[in-house]
Amino acid sequence: MGDSSSGGWFKWLVGVVIAVLAAGTGIVALLDYFDGSDDAVEEASVLSPLRIQGENYTESSDGVQTLTEGGVRFLGYVTDGTWTTYSSAGLGSGVVDAIMTRVASDSDGGTMLLKADGDNGPQIGECQVAGTGGWTNWETVRCDVQGRVPDGMSQLYVEFRGVGNPYLVNVDWIDLR
Repeated sequence: MGDSSSGGWFKWLVGVVIAVLAAGTGIVALLDYFDGSDDAVEEASVLSPLRIQGENYTESSDGVQTLTEGGVRFLGYVTDGTWTTYSSAGLGSGVVDAIMTRVASDSDGGTMLLKADGDNGPQIGECQVAGTGGWTNWETVRCDVQGRVPDGMSQLYVEFRGVGNPYLVNVDWIDLR
């Protein structure tokens, strides 16, 4: 075994770094090369997806709440026209290849519109959520991707639309891939 100054085993270190950001979101980076110095990361890649927990909103319209059932924390009491925002330095920019969300609904469900940086920002996705047979009968839904994440995007805005039972959907998480 060598030491870091001799180029021994320490130079081969591969690790994972998890950074907790605002609103509970995070970035996972795979360290390909580490030499022990203060600027130790020679090359790092962000692994997808970026998972945003539904209950970790930074702002919301009146009515939505964070709930816990069966050990799962989630966003609930979502009605037509309600919205949430999620701030995260990890949103970055570029093409979103897929958007997935884990949802439950004991109603007819509804639509989730995902926009960059607020209500007037460009729409990057749309999720059609059908009833799942219960408020905690979770299903993963693949959403329609509608574009590029704008450079400098710092906030994901989610608007909920639907009719019927006043409550539309519970949201566990949203993945941007």
